[in-house]
Amino acid sequence: MALLDKIAVLGLATAILVLLKGLVEKTAQAGLAVSIIWKFLMLAIVLFALGLGNIESMGLATLGSEGNGASNIVVFDFRLFTVLATIIVALTIIRLVLEFKEAQTSQPIALKAT
Repeated sequence: MALLDKIAVLGLATAILVLLKGLVEKTAQAGLAVSIIWKFLMLAIVLFALGLGNIESMGLATLGSEGNGASNIVVFDFRLFTVLATIIVALTIIRLVLEFKEAQTSQPIALKAT
């Protein structure tokens, strides 16, 4: 898949999720699902940036060129940042689930007007 195609797919996914986040109530199960998918999309965007357009490299970016019988290769190892981003996303998802559970158990009490 070409670089512009990957950017277009990430942009389309972002647009769809922004639309869904606006339509779905935050305390509903669908709201939790959209929020979790949103976090995974943000992780994909971080991996896309760290891998210089290659999400599959998981933060190991390689640049190179060849000319006149010589080749130059530069490798950027951002895998530590990939691991940190993954841990942050996992902790954020755990926080989202805990906030969702708390919102479900602590429903406001409706007072009757007499």
